[in-house]
Amino acid sequence: MYFTIQMTEINGEHRYIYDFLIKANNIEEASEKADNYVKIWYTDPNVSYNVQYDWYEFLGGSVIIKYTGPDKTTKKAFINMLSNQYTIK
Repeated sequence: MYFTIQMTEINGEHRYIYDFLIKANNIEEASEKADNYVKIWYTDPNVSYNVQYDWYEFLGGSVIIKYTGPDKTTKKAFINMLSNQYTIK
């Protein structure tokens, strides 16, 4: 099965959005893979999870990462979404 997440990185005044496809057997495994991936986004051994705001904090809170999902999808649907999103018409 495939799942998608959308990750938002807030770094100072800048906001970056990334879409990822996760291959997993179920939504629980997809959530675990997403969490593990987000935790290593920056090589900060002191990454912390802020329960109140539902996000990860890096570098003493100067970088914040949160994600939505995972949502079940297909590989084809994910590729089509990216194609539509990034094609200049």
